[in-house]
Amino acid sequence: MLKMALGAAALAVVIALAAPDLVQRLVAAMEVANAPPQPAAGGGPVRVALAADRRGHFQVDLSVNGRAIEALIDTGASVLALTYDDGRALGLIRPGDKMDVKMQTANGVVNGKRVVLGTVRLGSISVSDVEGIVAPEGALPVNLLGMSFLKQLRSFEMSGNRLVLEQ
Repeated sequence: MLKMALGAAALAVVIALAAPDLVQRLVAAMEVANAPPQPAAGGGPVRVALAADRRGHFQVDLSVNGRAIEALIDTGASVLALTYDDGRALGLIRPGDKMDVKMQTANGVVNGKRVVLGTVRLGSISVSDVEGIVAPEGALPVNLLGMSFLKQLRSFEMSGNRLVLEQ
């Protein structure tokens, strides 16, 4: 009986610690999913509002060339940087491909492969011909949505724990 009570208490602590982040991610996902549809030509701007997670990061679900991936928005990244695994899953790189573009990571300089992504979608925002880099295996733990995407928007503005992207 005591073991069950301790197990339940431990589970409650884990849920309580994870819940704030889960709720914030759920709210952010709902905002992206409920973003208004892209207006017809000549219509007004398209906006997507995102909420930061408890660490202050903006983690998003993207569609790259029609395939779903996760990424962190990173205004310090000059391009959209893909992990090796996601680059392979997207058919952008194969074992043995030459990595000939130097990229600065938190762990130092590594060589990556330059790619052009046909379409990158974030909610109702869609950008074509986005410059990207596929990192070598193990060099990048998460995809980064960098300035090669963001600079093609009309604007992006952060206020508090919200980031609003406008196309």
